[in-house]
Amino acid sequence: MLYSCTHMATMGVKGLMLVVVVAIHIGRLCEVVCACCLVPEQPTNLQGEAISPTSIQLTWDEPRGRRDDETDMSVDSYELYYNDSHLRQNVRVTISPPVNSYRLDDLTPDTVYHIRVSARSAARGESASTPTIQVRTPDYGS
Repeated sequence: MLYSCTHMATMGVKGLMLVVVVAIHIGRLCEVVCACCLVPEQPTNLQGEAISPTSIQLTWDEPRGRRDDETDMSVDSYELYYNDSHLRQNVRVTISPPVNSYRLDDLTPDTVYHIRVSARSAARGESASTPTIQVRTPDYGS
């Protein structure tokens, strides 16, 4: 028997990011993924450029997700994570779509920053993050 996401929720199936239901139907093995439980796909093509000794400009492409009646993979926010090679402070910034760029300011000159971005759906959770990129801010006078 196949269950809808709504039916599964009424049965107490909650808090799962991915639910796979395996059913045997007339001798064939069928796999059904409960799409309402999927997190958004991760953003792609994260790029960064140091535009001054204290600023980095970032851009990324929105996730390639489906939007239909069964699966709304919309993104409610992007989570930007970064840290620097000196202080190793971890910082998280929440960015609202449709923006898919961000400028990091008040950075330390001549420092390598490690940066990644993920997509978040309020109802479905956070995606995997992009691969981490490294961007070095130039020193003053460079």
